[in-house]
Parts: sequence; C-alpha cells; structure tokens
Amino acid sequence: METKAWMVRIAGREDYCFANRTVAIGWANAKGLNQPNLTLESLRRIVSSAYTYTSTRSLAQAAGSIWRFTQEIRTGHSIIAPTWTGLNIARVTAPIIYDQDQIEDDSAWRFPVEWQRRDIPRNLASAPLQARSSSRQTCVEATEFISEIERLCREEGKPSLDKAIFQSEAVAAIGKVLDEHLNPTDLERLVATLVEKSGALVEMPPKNLTNKKGDVDVLGRYFFPKYAVGFQVKKHSDQSKTDELAVQQILDAFDDDRLAIDIGCVVTTAKEFSSKAIALATNAAPSEIRLIARDELIQWILTAGISSSS
Repeated sequence: METKAWMVRIAGREDYCFANRTVAIGWANAKGLNQPNLTLESLRRIVSSAYTYTSTRSLAQAAGSIWRFTQEIRTGHSIIAPTWTGLNIARVTAPIIYDQDQIEDDSAWRFPVEWQRRDIPRNLASAPLQARSSSRQTCVEATEFISEIERLCREEGKPSLDKAIFQSEAVAAIGKVLDEHLNPTDLERLVATLVEKSGALVEMPPKNLTNKKGDVDVLGRYFFPKYAVGFQVKKHSDQSKTDELAVQQILDAFDDDRLAIDIGCVVTTAKEFSSKAIALATNAAPSEIRLIARDELIQWILTAGISSSS
C-alpha cells in the first residue's frame, strides 16, 4: 500500500484527540460521508443539506477537505496536526469511525491513531512544511513531506520554550486575574493592548453606534499589508463554553461598511467554544473568523509580554 501523509487541522479538538488517540474533524451532523460508492457531488449534497453555506465556493472548499478525510485517508497513513504548541505527528491505526457519542462536540468523524510525537517546534520544520501547516483547509495532502515527517519523528529537536512557559505557574496566575480581577471592559482594554503590541492601530468603536451591524469591541488596523481585524470579546464569570451568538455578532459586522473589517476574531475567557460556534466560524468562508479560547488567550498574553507599565 502506498504511504501517504495528510495535514489535518484539529484546532478546538486537540485535547479530545490527544486524550483519545484520535484525529477528528467537524461536520458531525452530516451522516454517510464514508459510504464506499459515494461521489464528490453526492457528498456535497449531504453536507449542504446539513449545513448552510454562503457561497458555492465555501461549500466546495469544505467538501474537498471532507472528501480527503473521509474517502482518501487509510490505515497506515501519516497525519501531521498543527496546533499552537507546535506540530503533532500520528499514524492512522484503523478505518474511519462515525462516533454518535461525539456529535454534540462536533467530533463524530474520526480516525483512531497512534500519536508518534507531540509539540514539535515549528521552526524545526522546513519552510514548505510550515507553509502547508498554515493552510486554512481542514485536510490537505502532505505526502511530499513523508521523509521530513519521518525525520521529525526520530529527532528530539529543541525544547519548546512556549510549552515550558505554558506549563509553568504563570498560566494559573494569569487565569486567576482573568477570572477574578477583570470586568468585561477591562478585558476589552487588555485585548486592545495585545492588538496594539502586534503592530496595529487600535480603535474601540462606540457601543451606541447608530444602525450598527453586528458588534465589534476592538478594531485593529494594519498597514503593511493593509487589512483590518474586528474583535468580539467575551468575559465569562465561569469557564463555560462561548456559544454561536458571539460568532454571529462578528459575522454580521462584516456587513458594516464603517468598520470595513477583513478578518473577524472572537476572544473569550471560556475554556472552549460550543460545537455550533465552531461550525458557524468554520463555514463562514469567504469571511475569515478565528476563535481564541482561554488557553490561547493566556498564551497570547505570555507571548506579548504584558507588564504593569503597559
């Protein structure tokens, strides 16, 4: 059997995937995607009947990723899954599963895998592999990197400073501040500081903007290249999931010409987003929406180096 490799995005599902030796994607409400005689056109019909897409282009992109995952990956193939901690490599150990118990968490479509190496620093990978790992598509082929993937599995490489920091007491300290010392307005100002540190010109649109569409708490404008990012910021009194309303608010803001945002981002102190929120953000193409939950927010704060003098 020909050995192949695939890049699969598991963002938002990494904890489940690592704990359960699996690689999972979304589209849990679309059933029958692994039928042996399925055609790509039939798959598109199944997906479009389960989910709403704003354009034929976004449907085609989703269908392509789903087809590769459900129809082309086989036992023995290699998987490289990029996360914020680095690159993670696995080998598929069994055929695809549709797990009814994981529908609510949008992880029903999954492959059992053996994780061979976790948290490989991205800078140990070649520039082409790093570029492929940055693809927005959920599943793309990466067979041309087989030799490099095998090398990365064998080598220890450099320790990940980001991972070491994230496992330190600093994480708990920042989490306590987020939970106990910041109100919603404070959190918006914190995000504004983080965005400003990334090189953007920051605005905080008025809350009472007349005839506004959607909602943007923080607006960051970059000039080289020129684009604007709108941030919806959610402070939770606990660590419950952030639902799809926050995603819908930023999605609606794309239609407000006064904001003129190119990218939307939802930042939350919650540990995770609901499956409906993830699905709405995933299916938002051609609009680009990124979700930043609690762990990634803490990592952002650590990386930016916020201090009392900021």
